[in-house]
Amino acid sequence: MCLMLCSLSTVAQVSNDTLYFEEYFSTVVKNHPILKRAELLSKQSEAYNLKAKSIWDPKVNSALDRKSFDGKTYFNKFKVASTFPTSFAVQGLVEYETNEGQFLNPEQNVPGNGLLGAGLKLPLLRGLIFDERRNIMQEAEIISSLNSIKQKQKINELFAKATKAYIDWQVASAKEEISKLGLKLSEDRLRIAKDIFESGDGPALDTIEASMDLTERKISLQESILNRVQAELNISLFLWDENMNPLETNEGINPEKLASNFLNQTFLASKISINQNNSNLPQLKLLEGKISQLQLKERLLKENTKPQLDIKWMPWQMDVNQISDALSIRENYKIGFDFEASIFNRKAKADLQLNQLKIQDQTIALIEQKQKFNILFQQINSEIEMYTRNIEKLFQNITASKQLLEAENIKFSIGESSIFLLNKRELKVLDSTQKHISTIAKLVKRRIDYIATSMQIDIIEELTN
Repeated sequence: MCLMLCSLSTVAQVSNDTLYFEEYFSTVVKNHPILKRAELLSKQSEAYNLKAKSIWDPKVNSALDRKSFDGKTYFNKFKVASTFPTSFAVQGLVEYETNEGQFLNPEQNVPGNGLLGAGLKLPLLRGLIFDERRNIMQEAEIISSLNSIKQKQKINELFAKATKAYIDWQVASAKEEISKLGLKLSEDRLRIAKDIFESGDGPALDTIEASMDLTERKISLQESILNRVQAELNISLFLWDENMNPLETNEGINPEKLASNFLNQTFLASKISINQNNSNLPQLKLLEGKISQLQLKERLLKENTKPQLDIKWMPWQMDVNQISDALSIRENYKIGFDFEASIFNRKAKADLQLNQLKIQDQTIALIEQKQKFNILFQQINSEIEMYTRNIEKLFQNITASKQLLEAENIKFSIGESSIFLLNKRELKVLDSTQKHISTIAKLVKRRIDYIATSMQIDIIEELTN
């Protein structure tokens, strides 16, 4: 890798070397900032799970209420209580209170060392079947699943962008080589035209025309070089070292040659997976996750339409001094009920209706997206089939145009052709070769779109192992 890439601060000069796609992609997936950010989604899921688990945390609260006036202690009330949530609606309660004072309400009298009690709190209507605690736990699981999908989606998006950038570099490098070949042919043609003119066997117009062709091809080569340099700079956007320092390709480095079978096996693996099950598309999974969240919220909103009726039962009440006699206590208890109900309950009903409308909207969107992806994959497959056929035809054209050029060279050597016709034949060869390269690039890019959209396989594992 040190021969291929270098930090911006220490650019090495290496010529005639190749940065292979596997090496390039391996560097991208190890160090790119987008993947570092994608890793944060896993940590975010861990934080959500930790937050969800907090609903099981016991809680302690205490209250002190004291009044003194005119040298008298009117009352001195102290109470501490702890709640212990469970996986169900019921909560465990533990309380300790001690009260004293000259003007203390008689009902608040407790033994001198305080009163210790334990019991349960249970909702009998709202919150019995489903409540906020259980909603938080299940929502955390959904968020964790969605973050996993988003993480893979970011990876696949990076794969698509980075791979297309590499293909653009391959195409630009190939077209630069074609332009160099065209320039060499034009230089040879001008030399031959001058020799023929100087020997008196050809007109001066041929040298002028050959010189014009040479100028045009020099301009074309400069444009090709510029395109290759820009494509190479674009490659550097995806290259980073382990310390988050940007990398750039060394001077003189080249990509591997673009082939029509590039990523074909990965594409076929994705295609088989899609044909077997197309419900795992990330966009569809994200929509399904949103629907699951709304359905979870619907359960909670339905609970909120019920009246609230809670029971608080403290069957264990005892003097702190009599802890040893706790099991013998039978009649010391405390029980209470809390009831609350809205007469019309309009807000809860409206919230439920609005949420149900959101579920309907997302369900329709899911159906629409499924159809869009079905059409999209059919379109990509059709384009891939067309490009595959065209690549073969263009290759045949290259072969035929080379044969015509050879024949034209023979005719020119015996004086039966001209610089104009030779240039026309050369341009046909060059144009056919460039179209061939461009069509291969279009074919491969559509494979990339299919792979990245389907997300049926682990891109990193598939391409780096």
